[in-house]
Amino acid sequence: TEVGVGYGAKLFALNHAHRGESLDAILFNSTKGQRWARLLLSSPDFERRQGRAYPLSVDLYADYDARIKASFFGIGSEAASADRETYRREALDLRATVGRGLAPSLVAQVGLRYRAIKHSEFASEGQLAALMPDPADPDASWSSIRASIWHDTRDSFVSPTRGLVL
Repeated sequence: TEVGVGYGAKLFALNHAHRGESLDAILFNSTKGQRWARLLLSSPDFERRQGRAYPLSVDLYADYDARIKASFFGIGSEAASADRETYRREALDLRATVGRGLAPSLVAQVGLRYRAIKHSEFASEGQLAALMPDPADPDASWSSIRASIWHDTRDSFVSPTRGLVL
C-alpha cells in the first residue's frame, strides 16, 4: 500500500493512581513515512463513568499525524489516479474537555480544541500548489470552544450492545 508496512505499540493503563483514570497511548510508524502518536488521559475512564452521575470528568487528548507522502488526485469527477501528486502533511490536534454526569443518562461537557496542519513539499507545477491561496504559507491553525449536552442510554461506551445517544 502507499503506507508500506506499519508497526506500532498501544498502551492502555486503567486505575494506576486509584482514581478510576485511564491512559491510552498509541505510537505508529510505517516504512513509507507515516508517523502517528496519540495520547488520551481520562479521569474517570469513559467506561467507568458510562451510565452514572458523576461530579467531574477531565479528558486530555493529543494527536500527531505526519504523512511524508500524502496523496492528492485532483478535484471532481475528472480526477484520476494518474494525476496523483504527493506532498508532506503534518497535523496536530490538542483537546481539553471537562464534563459532568448530571444523571445516569445525561452528560454535559465543555472543552477547548487547537488544531494545526502544516503542508510542504508540493510539486512546483502541480494542481495542489495552484489551489493554495498563498503557496508561501500553506499552514493552517485554529482554536475552538465546544459545549454539549447529550442523553446517553448505551450499556457501554467502548462496546455498546443496546441504547441510544441523542
